Amino acid sequence: MNVWKLLQDSNLQSIVGGFYILETFLGFAPDHFKDNANDLYALFKLGLGHEDGKLKLSALKCFESYLEVLEIKKQATFQSLIISIFEAVYSLLQKDGKEDGL
Repeated sequence: MNVWKLLQDSNLQSIVGGFYILETFLGFAPDHFKDNANDLYALFKLGLGHEDGKLKLSALKCFESYLEVLEIKKQATFQSLIISIFEAVYSLLQKDGKEDGL
């Protein structure tokens, strides 16, 4: 099964798994995705905005992996995701705090 199909699956675990696989690919072969910036942007946006914490976390890790290898000039394409990233981190921290009884 191709990673893009996993990320479009209706099964939440498949999507999370797709993000983890994509994270590995982006870390080792970022040039393979150089023509997919718009697709990756949309994918990260959806993952960061999802209600499931595991999916948000996997999207955050995947985006981090991609950002580490992305040329600085091309990072501007993803600048508008900053608010989504902060919102995702905030919601994960809130959820974690509620689960710990804080």
